Amino acid sequence: MIYISSEVQEMIRNLIRRKHRNKQYRRFHRATVSKFNFASGARYMMMVTAGATMIYISSEVQEMIRNLIRRKHRNKQYRRFHRATVSKFNFASGARYMMMVTAGATMIYISSEVLSIKKVDALSQVPENSEFVTKMKVIFGDRYSENNSILKSHSEDFSYHKGCLPAAVVYPTSTEEVSTALKLCNEYKVPIIAYGSGTSLEGHVIPHQYAITLDMSKMSKILDFNKKDLDITVEPGISYPDLNMFLEEHGLFFPMDPGPGASIGGMLGTSCSGTNAVRYGTIKENVISLEVVLADGTIIKTGGRPKKTSAGYDLTHLFVGSEGTLGITTKATIRLHKIPKEKIIASCCFESLNDATNTVIQTMHDGIKIGKMELLDDQMMRAVNIYEDSNFEEKHTLLIEVSGNNMDHLRDEMEGIRNIANLNNGGIFQYAETEEEQEELWRARKQSLWAAPSLKENSQVMVTDACVPLSNLGVCLEETMQDIKNLGQIAPLVAHAGDGNFHLFILVDPDNMEKSEELNDRLVRRAIRLEGTCTGEHGVGVGKKKYLNLELGDNSVELMEKLKKSLDPNNILNPGKIVN
Repeated sequence: MIYISSEVQEMIRNLIRRKHRNKQYRRFHRATVSKFNFASGARYMMMVTAGATMIYISSEVQEMIRNLIRRKHRNKQYRRFHRATVSKFNFASGARYMMMVTAGATMIYISSEVLSIKKVDALSQVPENSEFVTKMKVIFGDRYSENNSILKSHSEDFSYHKGCLPAAVVYPTSTEEVSTALKLCNEYKVPIIAYGSGTSLEGHVIPHQYAITLDMSKMSKILDFNKKDLDITVEPGISYPDLNMFLEEHGLFFPMDPGPGASIGGMLGTSCSGTNAVRYGTIKENVISLEVVLADGTIIKTGGRPKKTSAGYDLTHLFVGSEGTLGITTKATIRLHKIPKEKIIASCCFESLNDATNTVIQTMHDGIKIGKMELLDDQMMRAVNIYEDSNFEEKHTLLIEVSGNNMDHLRDEMEGIRNIANLNNGGIFQYAETEEEQEELWRARKQSLWAAPSLKENSQVMVTDACVPLSNLGVCLEETMQDIKNLGQIAPLVAHAGDGNFHLFILVDPDNMEKSEELNDRLVRRAIRLEGTCTGEHGVGVGKKKYLNLELGDNSVELMEKLKKSLDPNNILNPGKIVN
């Protein structure tokens, strides 16, 4: 059990909401009960009873929380109290938390200072009685917050970039309120940053000057569902797992699947994709139209719901991938897809990455309709085994899924992939036949970000996002592996191999980043040299900004700057991201 003060409740909710979003959590989160026994697959549960928030944790999550606290706030008091077995504790000066084990239950008592993952800089505040603040408080009431724990929970994303506190967090509930907030910010030249779930990986939501954070989580409604047309209109705050839970009963789904808990608004802002993109495309191919609020508060729509249009400039895709620097999305109409009736999932191990990538290239060239094709290197498989207490072979591993409506056809396609793997020295082709086996196999992929730090104590993760033409993937990975060895780094790899998009999870020492940054820099420059990109799906933010000129050329970046100045002349929309 974790007993937490009211100040920390929002930070804990965000942590769990981002890390492990699943049906059981969402269902039990809404319950108010006093007792709960873990069922199969349940990882935790949050309840509010008599004003106290409690999170009941299964044994598999306890170690994750121990590691979080052990890495972030190691001090004498923590170590002393960690060894104690007591039933009551009042915070003394300087104490941050204590962990106890009593009768097999792990409890962590947390002060309001805890769970800030990285150092956070405080920014100068506008005086309490300033005209701007007064107007914002009048409009938003208790949905305008300067509470320190709420500011901290909005000060960072999942990246290694140093966090900074916003000046305040505002929770709009409608397009009109977003428009009002932007009008005020534009009038007083106050920067404003749209915030979804905080799962981005390049510092997109981190303020670097006095700024207001616009948390879109209260705008999470489904506005218009058109089952016959296979489209749906939603507000930006809804997460894709919540959307898919609604769609599942209709036999439909939205195939984009980035980090757990990501919101539709953030997914549009970063132009995300995920494991399903090899079959269904990126979010660019799955958005029909948007409603967007511009910097001066003007509300525009970029189109209707037709399957195609030639009417004017393609405004929809101007805003997709713009990371909240050109406007803030308040509605999105997106494409839906039928859930395949059947699927087959298998894995195959390889001694060399080159053999694995050749298998991918030949499979795609043969026109086999892949549902997912993911690659984890031997180091990542080792990390997953440590983190999940699993026993996968610690070799370069392809995870493959084919899906459709005819099982016989799927078996033929998977047999074709098996033959290709055999020609490339693949090991035993292992099928995940039961639902439990399938979930375990894909959990290995989905847990990779959290598993990676298991390979290096007290490390943070720097995530890369290179993407190259598929024919260049083998040479890119080969040269990158040599760099990892030469620079003495630990950097397990995962790849959306069918897209040529891969991520190194570079395990960095926050106090000694030089070699890690060199590895990242060499990787990005190599990808661009091989006719690829610095970011396949995570976006630019602040981490990839310096590579845009190299990848696109000065003239293209200057055009982007002109667009930014034209739409946001006062530079209030997420300043400092993508372009200057």
